[in-house]
Amino acid sequence: MKKVDAAVENPFMSNVAAIKMKDLCWSCKQEIYEKDYFCHYCDAVLPGETKNVFETLGVKPSFDIDRNKVEKLYFSLQQRLHPDNFIGLTPLEIQFSEQHSAAVNNAYTVIKDPLQRAENLLAVNGIKIPKDKSIQDADLLMEIMEVREKLAKSNGLTEIEKIANAVEQDFNQYLNELSDEFANNNFIKACKILTRLIYLQKILDECFQKEREC
Repeated sequence: MKKVDAAVENPFMSNVAAIKMKDLCWSCKQEIYEKDYFCHYCDAVLPGETKNVFETLGVKPSFDIDRNKVEKLYFSLQQRLHPDNFIGLTPLEIQFSEQHSAAVNNAYTVIKDPLQRAENLLAVNGIKIPKDKSIQDADLLMEIMEVREKLAKSNGLTEIEKIANAVEQDFNQYLNELSDEFANNNFIKACKILTRLIYLQKILDECFQKEREC
């Protein structure tokens, strides 16, 4: 007797797999020549592709961005991709729109933030920032410890604001240096500066938290 596989295949997932293999529009079956959100022939929403945040929003991978342009691209995409626009359509279209809308939201959030943008730009260029790792740079470790010690001993809002202002000044200086290193494609140096900026941001957050407690 022939053995029957008890697993039930999801018809939507089968459709998605077939579309990706054949690069055909799921609706009109025309060949898809470009990775886009909509079919150029019938305007049907297409399945999601694995993209980095820059591709998702349609901007050039760069640290220095035109924030107004990024915002316009974001709202333009969401006007077309928001799931509310697909109410009453097929479950497949709703699924695709939800995936795209979530990806566009995430990309916009990441690209707006300079540290997240830098981390993703490094990833595009094959460099990843280690997560939850101890500080390897002895000078940076000492600097962070000294600032945190000052913050712990600070008394009153004036002292906390003084520390925060000094840290913020350093943060902005290193942010400019980060921009320069990316412009010169010095990704290793950019990675080191980004690591420092991440810890400076943590100290700033600690300063703001202590200010709120005063």
